Amino acid sequence: MGYVEAPNLFIKDARGKKFAYREVGKKTNLPLILLTHLSANLDNWDPNFY
Repeated sequence: MGYVEAPNLFIKDARGKKFAYREVGKKTNLPLILLTHLSANLDNWDPNFY
């Protein structure tokens, strides 16, 4: 499954804020976390990057 087809997943922090993320690629012991800028969304990353 590619990045565009991956479902949006959510996690809440201790203050109740929701954060969205997508999981793609092989599961390894070391995840790669890509952060966006303030007004970005999950689709700001170039799908060719994955």
